[in-house]
Amino acid sequence: MLKIKNLKTGYGKLKVLHDLSMHVAPGEIVTIIGANGAGKTTLLNTIAGLLQNQGGEILMNSQNLKKIRPQKIVALGCSLVPEGRQVFATMTVRENLILGGYVQKQKKQTMQELKNIYKIFPVLEERADQLAGTLSGGEQQMLAIGRALMAKPRLIMMDEPSTGLAPLIVKDIFQIIVKLRESGNTVLLVEQNAKAALNIADRGYVLETGKIVSQGSANDLLHNQDVQKAYLGKDVR
Repeated sequence: MLKIKNLKTGYGKLKVLHDLSMHVAPGEIVTIIGANGAGKTTLLNTIAGLLQNQGGEILMNSQNLKKIRPQKIVALGCSLVPEGRQVFATMTVRENLILGGYVQKQKKQTMQELKNIYKIFPVLEERADQLAGTLSGGEQQMLAIGRALMAKPRLIMMDEPSTGLAPLIVKDIFQIIVKLRESGNTVLLVEQNAKAALNIADRGYVLETGKIVSQGSANDLLHNQDVQKAYLGKDVR
């Protein structure tokens, strides 16, 4: 579904990603772990078209995404749940969700997707007329995920969905991610909670200073001594 070859990108003269290559197959949960500043958010923003691809290829279903505008990438089936949720605080829950479905060509389709989101997140239906900025952190994260799902993506990218949430809410969010995969979605997950991410993922990549330094099945990475010491809080000498 997604194939990245020798990707280079950054911010002006500051290069962040260096010849990065990876792939995501349909129906997988693939997680990317790494320290702050490793380039994880930069990678997702480049795939989403929010940052310019400065070299290499990003292919989605064999289509090169270079020079394609972000809204077109959404229409092609790739949605981003951004870091920090970034809901529209002064708009209602319903208005946030409807905005997420702007690529739907008919109002009937938008309303059907809205019903589907309410089935996944009943609390959002209960809060439909509430301003998004008044929701709890966990509810805002559900809203951000629901907003991305309104576009009916085949690939949903999530950037640090557990940030700032209580442990019980984090558990709920990860259960939702698993259910999304079970319902046919493909998930690319960036997450600092490496253990939780690897426990639900099929495969993973370790990103350091803009380069992939390790990759493999989630189980292999969970038991990799270097990964344990660096990201799982275990010293396994």
